[in-house]
Amino acid sequence: MREKKILSVVVPAYNAEPYIKKNLDSLCCPEPAKDLEILVIDDGSSDRTGEIAEMYIRKYPETIRVFHKENGGHGSGINWGIEHARGLYFKVVDADDWVEPGEFAKLLEILREQLHERMPDMEGQPADIVYSGFLWAVCDGKHPGRFRWKCPEQEPFKGVKYGKCYHFDEVADRIYIRMHNMTIRTAILKEKKIHLDEHCFYVDAEYITYPIP
Repeated sequence: MREKKILSVVVPAYNAEPYIKKNLDSLCCPEPAKDLEILVIDDGSSDRTGEIAEMYIRKYPETIRVFHKENGGHGSGINWGIEHARGLYFKVVDADDWVEPGEFAKLLEILREQLHERMPDMEGQPADIVYSGFLWAVCDGKHPGRFRWKCPEQEPFKGVKYGKCYHFDEVADRIYIRMHNMTIRTAILKEKKIHLDEHCFYVDAEYITYPIP
């Protein structure tokens, strides 16, 4: 019996050979969770991005799935992810990004609570969006692989209570969600047929705003 997937991580990847290994190693460290699936969308790369991703299928056949497609841009990669995702929740981690394994494990545990326990203040329903923090890694321009860290916000909004579920109307005018903050319930994307523009820049704004209505 196939393990139910709690989270689908979609990795849109175009000519990401220098980055894709660090990305996938971080998601699979030390071993990938059984209820995690990772979808690498090889967006018509001309380098070894797809080949490297295929190596991970052989190592983690129950976790990694790789799709090779013609180039369509970042939005196209996310659209493919939405179509093929099987997890309760959906998250985008770009190919040149990575996760901190310990913090990622905490996120997965929060998502499991949504599936198995449900939050009492949400009347038995799983949260539509789970917000988590992230850091920008800014290269110093002189030393490859050396970064300084920048935090976009110290907290989502003044007075936030972590681990609490908020109704949309309570926080809509107080919170700024970026793509990297957002883990969203997959059914919203599928049932509402969320589709991002292809061959277009800055589609993360569409990814965040289209599900809101």
